[in-house]
Amino acid sequence: MEPEPPLPPELWGHWVHSFEEDTATSKVYRPRSYEFPLARGREAFELRSNGEYIRYNIARRDGNVAMQGSWKRVGPAALEVVVTRDGPLQVGQGRLRSAGATLEHPERDVDGR
Repeated sequence: MEPEPPLPPELWGHWVHSFEEDTATSKVYRPRSYEFPLARGREAFELRSNGEYIRYNIARRDGNVAMQGSWKRVGPAALEVVVTRDGPLQVGQGRLRSAGATLEHPERDVDGR
Protein backbone atom coordinates (compact mmCIF):
# COMPACT_ATOMS: atom_id res chain seq x y z
CA MET A 1 0.00 0.00 0.00
CA GLU A 2 1.31 3.43 -0.93
CA PRO A 3 1.54 6.12 1.76
CA GLU A 4 -1.04 8.87 1.62
CA PRO A 5 0.15 12.16 0.13
CA PRO A 6 0.96 14.88 2.65
CA LEU A 7 -1.81 17.19 3.76
CA PRO A 8 -1.72 20.58 2.05
CA PRO A 9 0.25 23.25 3.93
CA GLU A 10 -2.71 25.65 3.58
CA LEU A 11 -4.50 23.50 6.15
CA TRP A 12 -2.24 24.62 9.01
CA GLY A 13 -3.50 27.73 10.68
CA HIS A 14 -6.43 29.44 12.36
CA TRP A 15 -9.94 28.65 10.99
CA VAL A 16 -13.05 30.65 11.91
CA HIS A 17 -16.66 29.45 11.75
CA SER A 18 -18.51 31.04 8.84
CA PHE A 19 -21.95 30.10 10.19
CA GLU A 20 -23.67 32.07 7.44
CA GLU A 21 -22.49 29.36 5.02
CA ASP A 22 -23.39 26.30 7.12
CA THR A 23 -25.57 23.60 5.61
CA ALA A 24 -27.84 21.04 7.25
CA THR A 25 -24.92 18.59 7.40
CA SER A 26 -21.77 20.73 7.68
CA LYS A 27 -20.20 23.64 9.49
CA VAL A 28 -18.09 25.85 7.25
CA TYR A 29 -14.79 27.37 8.41
CA ARG A 30 -12.64 29.91 6.62
CA PRO A 31 -9.12 31.26 7.27
CA ARG A 32 -8.90 34.03 9.86
CA SER A 33 -7.87 36.44 7.08
CA TYR A 34 -11.31 36.11 5.42
CA GLU A 35 -13.47 39.25 5.62
CA PHE A 36 -16.41 38.02 7.71
CA PRO A 37 -19.61 40.01 8.23
CA LEU A 38 -19.97 41.46 11.71
CA ALA A 39 -21.13 38.94 14.31
CA ARG A 40 -21.45 38.84 18.09
CA GLY A 41 -18.89 36.04 18.29
CA ARG A 42 -17.45 33.20 16.23
CA GLU A 43 -16.03 29.87 17.28
CA ALA A 44 -12.76 28.89 15.68
CA PHE A 45 -10.01 26.29 15.74
CA GLU A 46 -6.34 26.03 14.92
CA LEU A 47 -4.60 23.09 13.29
CA ARG A 48 -0.84 22.72 13.64
CA SER A 49 1.25 20.33 11.56
CA ASN A 50 2.67 18.71 14.73
CA GLY A 51 -0.72 17.21 15.67
CA GLU A 52 -1.88 20.02 17.96
CA TYR A 53 -5.48 21.26 17.78
CA ILE A 54 -6.83 24.26 19.64
CA ARG A 55 -10.54 24.95 19.76
CA TYR A 56 -11.73 28.49 20.47
CA ASN A 57 -15.24 28.56 21.94
CA ILE A 58 -17.22 31.77 22.26
CA ALA A 59 -16.77 33.25 25.72
CA ARG A 60 -18.41 36.07 27.58
CA ARG A 61 -18.23 39.51 25.97
CA ASP A 62 -17.81 37.88 22.54
CA GLY A 63 -14.25 36.78 23.23
CA ASN A 64 -12.95 33.23 22.89
CA VAL A 65 -11.72 30.62 25.33
CA ALA A 66 -9.13 28.09 24.12
CA MET A 67 -9.27 24.31 24.68
CA GLN A 68 -6.28 22.12 23.84
CA GLY A 69 -6.55 18.95 21.83
CA SER A 70 -4.91 16.86 19.15
CA TRP A 71 -5.69 15.55 15.71
CA LYS A 72 -4.72 12.53 13.64
CA ARG A 73 -5.27 11.61 10.03
CA VAL A 74 -7.85 8.87 9.50
CA GLY A 75 -8.15 8.95 5.72
CA PRO A 76 -6.95 10.77 2.61
CA ALA A 77 -9.15 13.79 3.40
CA ALA A 78 -10.29 13.13 6.97
CA LEU A 79 -8.98 14.13 10.39
CA GLU A 80 -10.08 12.90 13.79
CA VAL A 81 -9.98 15.49 16.55
CA VAL A 82 -9.89 14.95 20.32
CA VAL A 83 -10.44 17.95 22.60
CA THR A 84 -9.65 17.81 26.31
CA ARG A 85 -12.10 19.67 28.54
CA ASP A 86 -13.73 19.37 31.95
CA GLY A 87 -15.79 16.21 31.63
CA PRO A 88 -15.83 13.82 28.66
CA LEU A 89 -13.62 14.28 25.65
CA GLN A 90 -15.05 15.61 22.43
CA VAL A 91 -14.23 13.49 19.41
CA GLY A 92 -15.14 14.32 15.85
CA GLN A 93 -14.11 13.60 12.32
CA GLY A 94 -13.82 16.39 9.81
CA ARG A 95 -13.67 16.09 6.06
CA LEU A 96 -11.45 18.48 4.16
CA ARG A 97 -13.23 20.06 1.24
CA SER A 98 -11.33 22.35 -1.07
CA ALA A 99 -8.46 22.55 1.41
CA GLY A 100 -7.16 26.03 2.02
CA ALA A 101 -10.56 27.64 1.47
CA THR A 102 -13.33 25.79 3.27
CA LEU A 103 -13.38 23.03 5.88
CA GLU A 104 -16.24 20.83 6.98
CA HIS A 105 -15.83 20.09 10.66
CA PRO A 106 -18.53 18.02 12.34
CA GLU A 107 -17.85 17.44 16.03
CA ARG A 108 -19.67 15.46 18.69
CA ASP A 109 -19.20 14.31 22.26
CA VAL A 110 -17.92 10.80 22.93
CA ASP A 111 -21.40 9.74 24.03
CA GLY A 112 -22.75 10.71 20.59
CA ARG A 113 -24.25 14.14 21.29
